[in-house]
Amino acid sequence: MLHLKDLHGFWDKDVKTLEQVVRGQSDIRDIANDTLPLWFDELDPSKINFGIALYGRGYTVTDPSCNALGCPFKGPSKPGICSHTDGAMGLSEIEDLIKNKDLTPRYVSIVPPQYPWMGCSDSAVTLDIYPRR
Repeated sequence: MLHLKDLHGFWDKDVKTLEQVVRGQSDIRDIANDTLPLWFDELDPSKINFGIALYGRGYTVTDPSCNALGCPFKGPSKPGICSHTDGAMGLSEIEDLIKNKDLTPRYVSIVPPQYPWMGCSDSAVTLDIYPRR
């Protein structure tokens, strides 16, 4: 199983080759690059199981007016009410936050899949799951 989660997060600030900007915790470009050796080795794609997270990674953005992918951040988001972890919120916490604050998730079209993310006030949360239809 290949886990396609936690590729990016607030710890990116310590990675000298990356800018300190909000990214989805999974990125199709990283996944494509990381799986190249499998295709060169002619692995049957039907034998690969991709694991995804049902939680989001969050950031505290530098400028509250810029709370989207690509915006600068200064650290992790506040912990979720249940997860108690800086920079992470469970799916149910994210759904409750959307409902309680009357937020509308925004989607970034990348084929495939679409990556939902949510920005509010001084926070941006990415959740790398397929949107409900």
